[in-house]
Formats: sequence, C-alpha cells, structure tokens
Amino acid sequence: MTLDTILKQLEHTLAPVRQVMKLPLTIVAAAVGFAPLAVLFSFVLRLSWVAQQNTSVAPFSTGDEAPPF
Repeated sequence: MTLDTILKQLEHTLAPVRQVMKLPLTIVAAAVGFAPLAVLFSFVLRLSWVAQQNTSVAPFSTGDEAPPF
C-alpha cells in the first residue's frame, strides 16, 4: 500500500466529516465576523441613550439659579 492510496482512502473516509463540519464552521465564522459590528452598535446605542438622558434632565443653567428638580 503506497502513501498515495492511503491518502485517497483517508480523504474518502473524511468526506462526510467535512460535510458535517461546514455548517458549524460557517456559523462560527459569521458570529466572529459580526461580533465587532455588534459591539460597535451597542456602544452607539449606549451613547445615544446617555445623550438623550443628559439632554432631557434639565436645561443649561449658569449656576446662579437652582435646578428645578
């Protein structure tokens, strides 16, 4: 038995395993690819929420007058 025939038999044996592993690897690759975008989106949402809360709490005052709350 030569090395070539052993490799062909091994490739034939591993073909179903390769087919089964394509979907999980695709899912993992998609998750890893979209993770930075998800983190960026969460930061943008957090910043917009904080900005909205800061602008709606009280209007700008010079410090001479007490805030209305």
